[in-house]
Amino acid sequence: CTRCGFGTYDQLRQGYNVIEEAERDELPNYIARGKCFSAYQAYSLTMTFGEVPYSEALGGFDSNYQPVYDEQESIFSGILQDLEEANNELSLTAPDLLGDVMFNGDILKWKKAINSFRLRVLMTLSEKAGRSTINIAEQFASIFSNPSGFPIMQSNSDNLALEYFNVAGSRYPYFENQNLTGA
Repeated sequence: CTRCGFGTYDQLRQGYNVIEEAERDELPNYIARGKCFSAYQAYSLTMTFGEVPYSEALGGFDSNYQPVYDEQESIFSGILQDLEEANNELSLTAPDLLGDVMFNGDILKWKKAINSFRLRVLMTLSEKAGRSTINIAEQFASIFSNPSGFPIMQSNSDNLALEYFNVAGSRYPYFENQNLTGA
């Protein structure tokens, strides 16, 4: 597989680094974004490989070179918890999100993206309803029925997308090798 691998753990570590630095500097909006990024990377890993190291995933930095492989249910529980915390921690009164290339610091759009991703995770789990300790239907309903506490994406203007430009260094990485002249 050319687009998957355990290199995603590098990205997961970046999310945790954001959280650590933001906690040190007491920046709640950055903590929330770090949780969002980490949750996304954990979701990607478990959807690609199934059971993966999660609770001890980055223990190699502390000399734990044989982390346990967590069951997917506990990974999904952690992802959903991180996303709920991220939504609750994002604050309109906290310092601005500097360097935000996705939403230019728009906290409401970040909340919409986080809660919409939570719905996606819950939809992924929907076939496990009744066979899981995660109350999937209840969590889904609590998000969907409370737009003031858990806003979700309403239109394409809310999309979380990194815009690529047709200039060197900014093109989509898998586009770089295509012949742009049409010859």
